[in-house]
Amino acid sequence: QAYLRHCKQLSVMACDENDTDGAVVKAELLQAELEEENQRLLGLLVTTLESRGVRSAGSSGNVPLSLEQSEEQRLLLSKQLIDVQLENTGLKEDLETTSYELASQVLKLESKLKHLTMENKRLLVMVGQQTGEHLGVLGPSKP
Repeated sequence: QAYLRHCKQLSVMACDENDTDGAVVKAELLQAELEEENQRLLGLLVTTLESRGVRSAGSSGNVPLSLEQSEEQRLLLSKQLIDVQLENTGLKEDLETTSYELASQVLKLESKLKHLTMENKRLLVMVGQQTGEHLGVLGPSKP
């Protein structure tokens, strides 16, 4: 819980979409939220399984009816488990897609940064050369 709150605070502090640190924080926040949701769903499933198991064990003395109901409940729980697993898989796929997109964005931004750094250096060299040419035309300065 504290980690999730910390991630949310960091996410709010990330001010720019092009901020790679902000993108990473958002990915971590999404991952923490998905993990929390998985834990919640797992707890819900366990609670459901336990409550239905207790009811079928404590039901009437009619054994064939109880066994039939137990089988129906088992099938229903199996279906619910599969549904939860499918949802979990979908959430994991969404997380992987988001992580891939963020990694791709980080790589693009790093490439852009390198290009701009090289362009900046090139322009500084040009300005330095032009300044040197102007100083040569003016001749030596007089004190």
